[in-house]
Amino acid sequence: EGKMEAAANAVYAEALPEGDNTAYILITTLLRIAKNALKHNTSEKFLTLRVENQAFFKRVYRFPSADAFLKELGFIDIDQGVIQIPQPVDNLRLQRAIDILHTLYELKWGSPEDEEQGNTKKTKKPESNGESAEVSKKRKVEENGPSTSSSSSSTTTVQVSPPPLPDGFQNSNIAPEEEQEGGVTIFCDACGKARILTKEEKERYVSNVDDTWVCTYVPKLRDMGGCAVPDDELRTIVGDAFSLVMDKMGIANRQTLAASHEAEYDGGPWAPYIELWIEKAQALEIQDIMADVVGGVDNQAKVLEYLRRLKIATPIDITACTVQQIAQKFVDGIDDFQPSGEMIEAWQERSKKKLQDIPWLEKWSAAYTTSNQNPP
Repeated sequence: EGKMEAAANAVYAEALPEGDNTAYILITTLLRIAKNALKHNTSEKFLTLRVENQAFFKRVYRFPSADAFLKELGFIDIDQGVIQIPQPVDNLRLQRAIDILHTLYELKWGSPEDEEQGNTKKTKKPESNGESAEVSKKRKVEENGPSTSSSSSSTTTVQVSPPPLPDGFQNSNIAPEEEQEGGVTIFCDACGKARILTKEEKERYVSNVDDTWVCTYVPKLRDMGGCAVPDDELRTIVGDAFSLVMDKMGIANRQTLAASHEAEYDGGPWAPYIELWIEKAQALEIQDIMADVVGGVDNQAKVLEYLRRLKIATPIDITACTVQQIAQKFVDGIDDFQPSGEMIEAWQERSKKKLQDIPWLEKWSAAYTTSNQNPP
């Protein structure tokens, strides 16, 4: 990491004589290259750089220090004019490079440009992801406390804050506060969509969580079209207008959105929003996935908070550690809870299953970021 940090500093130092703007462009371009390589680590498009691309040559390749830094990222010379990262990609190396570039950027210019523009970084449909009907039923209703949602990814950890939508596009009229103060998220047994109810609606229209429940039980939903109304969890992410479009495209819930890839859609000017929404869906979905991983442990919310504090808050983090390492983290950092070896082994088995079933989880880690204030 010291070698990579030195390479990043050399990039800045070499570009600076040509002006601060040149250094700025160089650092942001390298940051975007590293992020794309990490996010799209099986796509040749993002793992190959061609010098005949004039924009790339002008911004990066004419600087020897930038060439050296690209080699630190894992890019190697394939033939003249082409450099490429061989597979399998070293994701941890890319992550460390991103962290270093972010730190350098923040020291020089403040918040990175792509974060300022909202380019940051899951759903629960009954019987999804291979879950049994019994498990899905248990997940059907979530008692909601104060929201602490944030995002932590293998690219960077930032608070997810969508860019303002253009005029004419309204955000969802479902206020996040409705999930607080005793509200509830429940899933329709007819369409599988999530419905976010206020405390009053829960008390009036949800008699027993194990009973059949459908959208038309709530008058306002019935008047709006019942099951035809887009999923509420989807609406809170993309807004009412775009949720209608996504619903028609087959993106019916937060889980489907989280499993999507912006490259699948010709988003045009909306591409940055699509990328942001996918990442936000994943950040939220992670919270539910980790609740499944720890299972029915007593004080589940507290255990999940401990995992966040110890930076083992995602399936990839759990599987990257041995049972002994996780146990020691708790010994060193937590006073009032010590999981047994059997409990940790169960967490690891569930994490492995999640990683097999949900490919995008591999890019999410709480352990290799520089600003883990509230990882998912």
